[in-house]
Amino acid sequence: MPQPMSVLTVPNFLGLKFHWLHRYYWTTIIQEKTDMIKDGFIHLDGKPGIGVELDEEVGRKYQFPGTTWFE
Repeated sequence: MPQPMSVLTVPNFLGLKFHWLHRYYWTTIIQEKTDMIKDGFIHLDGKPGIGVELDEEVGRKYQFPGTTWFE
């Protein structure tokens, strides 16, 4: 999900044409369990980064085989 974070650093950014909305596990992989993309926009709430925390248990479930975790 680096695209949303990188565009937040560009003061005159207009639009991003890619997001994970259509990934079936999108709302399960974050702790908030809600959809942060509403009406085609990512709604930020003031938390650090893009405002979500990874649910590590779910993240490990979908981890690509043969890769290591972020430790």
